[in-house]
Amino acid sequence: MFQNNNNSSTHNNHEGGQAPVYKQFMTFKPAEFRGSTYPIISEEWVQSMETIFEFMQITEVERVRCSTFMLKDDARIWWQGAKVALDLNNITWREFKEVFYGKYFTLSTRNKLAREFLEIKQGDSSIADYVKRFERGKYFAPMITDDSSMELNHFLEGLNATIRRDVRLSNPSSMRETVDRALMAEKDNQDIIREARAKRTSYQGRESHVPAMKRPFNQSFNRNALPQSSYNQAANSQHSQQPRNFYHNNNNQRFSQRPQQSQQSKRIQPAGSVSSTKSSNTPIPVCTICGKTHIGSCMQGSNVCFLCKQRGHI
Repeated sequence: MFQNNNNSSTHNNHEGGQAPVYKQFMTFKPAEFRGSTYPIISEEWVQSMETIFEFMQITEVERVRCSTFMLKDDARIWWQGAKVALDLNNITWREFKEVFYGKYFTLSTRNKLAREFLEIKQGDSSIADYVKRFERGKYFAPMITDDSSMELNHFLEGLNATIRRDVRLSNPSSMRETVDRALMAEKDNQDIIREARAKRTSYQGRESHVPAMKRPFNQSFNRNALPQSSYNQAANSQHSQQPRNFYHNNNNQRFSQRPQQSQQSKRIQPAGSVSSTKSSNTPIPVCTICGKTHIGSCMQGSNVCFLCKQRGHI
């Protein structure tokens, strides 16, 4: 019986000259749709279905049946609830897309993508990535893409300035030619940057082998940068340039007149004595009278007290 049915089916197919719709549809290897939150994926799936239907030349109802056959997982569950409110015997492909877009590609999302396409810029992306974004976004702005000249100008305006300049100088006449010129301009710019970077690296390599230049002389006076002897000479030179009518004491204080000597320093030292005003660094000489070291007059044999320097109580 199974063999007879197959023969009958094969005979009917040959008589009709065409295989069943679902078999013909599956020969195109259609993509499955499992549901997605990314609207571009939903739009690409619808477009892939429409591309197959253009070759098959089938009715509106058959388009819907073939498309819903490829819904899987979450999308299949959604369709089981959505088809209840539809007349599946008279449904059109346009009605199915409206229901489908209401779930996976809302109007607000389409408007947002349209605005993004109107403001599209290359930025840091490559020409290949920019072209991909441009091709995806142009479906949401038919007011631009329906006019080839407007589409070409919109593509040029989104290119980076250096690449846009080179492309316009070549005066392309089609979108394909514009993309080719943009790809060549991008490659030329990359070659220029690569050569400049190689020259810079080579120059830095030569510079590292050159001996370091002597440090320029610092005109400002730095006490710590000079040897002690040089600093003393500089200080003496500055001191010698002071006005003659000014004097300095041991504390480096300036006076308009030389300080007066104390009365004690004016006294005449008696013979045989040693001056007490000499520097403490000078050794005290040995007295020739008593044979000891002391300063002042020697009291040996004078009946004078060594402590109070008075007579009459020794």
